[in-house]
Order: sequence, then structure tokens, then C-alpha cells
Amino acid sequence: ANFLMSIYGKNDIYDIAYADISTGEFYFNKINKANLIDEINLIDPKEIIVCDNIFSDKTLLPLIKQKQDALANFPENFFQTKKSIKVFEGFYNVVFQEKFNIDENLIRVIGSLIEYIKITQKANCPKLNFPKNASKQDLMELDNTTINHLEIFSNQSGQTKKTLYNVINYTDT
Repeated sequence: ANFLMSIYGKNDIYDIAYADISTGEFYFNKINKANLIDEINLIDPKEIIVCDNIFSDKTLLPLIKQKQDALANFPENFFQTKKSIKVFEGFYNVVFQEKFNIDENLIRVIGSLIEYIKITQKANCPKLNFPKNASKQDLMELDNTTINHLEIFSNQSGQTKKTLYNVINYTDT
């Protein structure tokens, strides 16, 4: 997947939204700061829209260094709640309601991601599915270290051959 991601957070909770413009998949989630880097590595976005306040958080320096080529830095006003609600309503032709289970901070990342896609894709703006909550409460979660040790997607040499994914993908049914 070729995900684009938007991140906005304060204190210990970060909200993320990510979409694949080729398939229309669109997800959102709330992540504890301690799990943010692992979550980003798991999703592996090609571009990450961030609020410039993320650079003042010293605990996120490893993320900033690791993903510096993928980061697109925007000022706080790009993530304004009212603006994001208008972008969301205009894109999906709906009236924003509480029943969507999207709070003020989540709408910031969803709206900013839609706005970024509209800006970068201009006339070829893709159709995106309605955003889904990607909460993993009912799933087993593997952190980045575990995924690397199990050699699921790449082996210790960085190759994609001789991995669990490659073996399963090669299987005929």
C-alpha cells in the first residue's frame, strides 16, 4: 500500500489518519506517544503530514530522523478544527455529526489529510472511502522489533526474499 499519513498530537496522545489514494482506503486512530513510532513503521507511509509543533517534542526525534524524507511540515492553522470540518463535509457531502465517533483532534488529521490530497492531486483528486477507525483493541499487535525478528517482510539482510510474507505469497491455492 502507498499510504499518506497525517499526524497531530499533544501531550501523550497522537491522532493519525492515513489513506491510500490508489485504493481509496482511509483509516484513523488514536495512538499513545510511546507506540507512535512502531505504528508509523507498521503502516509505512510514503508521506507524513505533520504539524510543526511535533519538532518541539524531543521524544519524537528518532521518528523525525528516521522519516525526515517523508515529512511534510505544516503550521498549526492547517490543522484547525473548523477548517477540517468544512473540508470533511465538502469532500463527503455530509454534515459532520457526533455519531461518526470522530472527536475534535481526529477531525484535524482527517481534514488535513483530505486537504493535502486535494492540493497535491488537483484535478485528479481520488475518491476515498469514508474513514474507518483502525483501533486494534480486538487484534494481536506486533511491534516493529518483533516484526523484524520474525523476518515477516524483510530478513536481517534487508531482502524481501526468504521471508514469511514471500513464502506465503508464493504459495499456490
